[in-house]
Amino acid sequence: MNNMIEYFARRGIESVNFLESSRDALPDNILKFTRLFNDAIRYDNPHQWLEQKLREEGCSWVQIFQQQDDDEKDYGENLEDKRYEKAQKILF
Repeated sequence: MNNMIEYFARRGIESVNFLESSRDALPDNILKFTRLFNDAIRYDNPHQWLEQKLREEGCSWVQIFQQQDDDEKDYGENLEDKRYEKAQKILF
């Protein structure tokens, strides 16, 4: 879970929501989404870049939510405790 949290955080993403219409997404579209999500790290504003690319590619079956500033400041002395709490929150 910690790796996933870090993966999302490096892209400025708090969470991803797959809409009901994602059931109809073709395998190629899902692969396209994962490639875009992975490539977003290469850009100055990964969240903004990813949102734009998802619109351009017609990936309306997925929503991404930007990480809030207070989440970035969340990590203090008890880094492992904070990561565990955040992992639980994301999982649920």
